[in-house]
Amino acid sequence: MKVRNALNTAETHFQTALSNLIGTYKSFINDLINEYRNYLNRHRRSLNQNQKDELNQFIRDLESKRDNLHPDKGSISTPKELHDDTLKEINNLKNFNNNQKHELINILKTIYNNNNKITNIHNEIQKAINEYEYARALLMRFYQYEEVFRRDIGVRLRHLLHIPGHKKYEVAMLSALDKLKNDVVNIERSINSKITFLKKFLN
Repeated sequence: MKVRNALNTAETHFQTALSNLIGTYKSFINDLINEYRNYLNRHRRSLNQNQKDELNQFIRDLESKRDNLHPDKGSISTPKELHDDTLKEINNLKNFNNNQKHELINILKTIYNNNNKITNIHNEIQKAINEYEYARALLMRFYQYEEVFRRDIGVRLRHLLHIPGHKKYEVAMLSALDKLKNDVVNIERSINSKITFLKKFLN
């Protein structure tokens, strides 16, 4: 019961963190889109057509990245990864000189550094990690007592059922214990995966 409650609490924090991450990323990308559109409008006379086309494509790529965000833990990048990917795309622009790229990079840095929502999400992520670690600690008790259970099952069954040496009930109990162990291993694997995923957002 304690394990289930801890898992439920952790899962609530986990889903909240994912939802907040999506909202924060969309806000961050929207700010980038707006500022790069403003840049395009301010420099419309000085930019040639190739530059305009390339910057418009860059903005459309940002829009696509924003629209494809969804709360699937396998598809969400960290804020640093999102920043670095955008930085790489700016540096790969073919029709902009270094000074122009520097202007575009400064827009990225300013928006990224001023995004306080990214920092606020850390609290929800840490709560989820703490609950998962608590649930994992509770699961570890199963391994501590497993061998004791296995040694003791035969003796207890023969005493309770007054069937000396009968193996039928021992086999049934040991089979149930093996199934429980498999369930524990699967839950532990899921917990470890989510903790590893969440911790990368705290770096």
